Amino acid sequence: MNKIFSPKANGFIFPNIFALTVIGITRYIFEKYFYSPGLLIFSEFIIVPFVMGIISAWFWRDFDPKNAKLAAWAFYNTVFVCILSTVFLGEGMICLVIVSPLLFTFIWTGELAGKRMFEKNNQTLNVSVFVMLFGIFVVDSLSVHHYENMVADTVVINAPPSEVWKYVVAYKASREKVITGCSE
Repeated sequence: MNKIFSPKANGFIFPNIFALTVIGITRYIFEKYFYSPGLLIFSEFIIVPFVMGIISAWFWRDFDPKNAKLAAWAFYNTVFVCILSTVFLGEGMICLVIVSPLLFTFIWTGELAGKRMFEKNNQTLNVSVFVMLFGIFVVDSLSVHHYENMVADTVVINAPPSEVWKYVVAYKASREKVITGCSE
């Protein structure tokens, strides 16, 4: 049991639990109160991975790992969080692969920042960094986001629905979808 919860293993376990919990709670709140299912905010791609790195660095503070080892461990944390997000949060693996370089970069940056923070053992600095990151996360979560770059497709068919419908029902997959926007 001690090997499972060793400081090295805790540097992988607890940051991932933190990330899944924060993103799960944020997703729940957005779906329940803001009616925005599937909306991921900026801070979930920047602050959460950064804090994951800081949490990892806290568990690994007695090891004094070199930066290359921290990069490898950041890569492992990135893989773990992608797999866990797919399994528990239902995120698409392709989307996670696309954002994985961003996740890796901020996890590693958080590990490096945490390594420096915990070397000096300056509790005032450590608390102020966490308060600042938490404040940015809350402000970003509550801010209105105008996503003008979202893509939507529209098809305009200049024909009566009776003409279009006979071609639509000819395809099995199309019968299951509701056709909207047809006008005579």
